[in-house]
Amino acid sequence: MLMALCSCFLLCTVTDMLPVALTPEDFRQNPEFGKLLKALTQHLVPSGASVASQQDVQEVPVFTVSAYLDWFAFFRVAIYCHMLYDISTHSYVG
Repeated sequence: MLMALCSCFLLCTVTDMLPVALTPEDFRQNPEFGKLLKALTQHLVPSGASVASQQDVQEVPVFTVSAYLDWFAFFRVAIYCHMLYDISTHSYVG
């Protein structure tokens, strides 16, 4: 009974974390393979990507937004400088 409960728990953990379709019978017939898959769940996310690459992917949008905001601030300053130069070199009569 305990072995069946452990196999069921292992099956639920592995199939929730990895893109695999296994049955309890697969785990009963191949317990070492089940342990290997369980160990892999520590290094992979449910999509099948590694934890490290998933963290890299999650950091990219933050960098992209930050780079865009830096570019936008630079662009805004450039527009202001151009406007000030234009105002200083032309006389506007209102």
